[in-house]
Amino acid sequence: MKRRCIMWGILFFSAAIFAASAVATVPNPTVIGPIPANVPPGDPSHDYPQYSTQLDIASYGYVEKEYFFEGTANSYDTPPLQTATVKSSNHPYRTRMIVRYPISPKRFNGTVVMEWLNVTSGYNNEIHWLCNAEHLMKEGYAYIGVSAQRVGVQRAPDGLTVWSPIRYGSLDVTDGGTVMDDSLCYDIFLKPLRPSGIQ
Repeated sequence: MKRRCIMWGILFFSAAIFAASAVATVPNPTVIGPIPANVPPGDPSHDYPQYSTQLDIASYGYVEKEYFFEGTANSYDTPPLQTATVKSSNHPYRTRMIVRYPISPKRFNGTVVMEWLNVTSGYNNEIHWLCNAEHLMKEGYAYIGVSAQRVGVQRAPDGLTVWSPIRYGSLDVTDGGTVMDDSLCYDIFLKPLRPSGIQ
């Protein structure tokens, strides 16, 4: 467990270094929401957060909310073992994040853990939340899970826009299909670190 958490921290720190220059040149996104769950889980319309946690987070004094956020991102060239360079700029995107945090501000320990949702399985998979949720909630962390890649947002059959066109049809991390190599994902992931408007 300790090794896994350390590795997670290293991966997050590496991503932050990669896009440090982008943080200064890409505007903060606009946050929309929270987006209400309009039907109970299991409803055929899927008008509720995809992979809403099955844990009883209320018993820990936690709440889960989903937000959309949108802005513009750079496209990057990322040669192996070299510093990334900007290929093009001002690509619009809109995606979502799942936010879980203590209802009482007194329970919040002041640290937000942000996870790049894994899409190796072909859908958004919050591996680190699943492995560490009990610890995070006992210790008062806030959690943000970000859908940053095309597979998790727009690829069939389990990408958000396919899974629920009603709820997620407006999401796009490809600038209308013009950037298909996931090179916008670095800015998309890092910008929610300081979003405004989350309540």
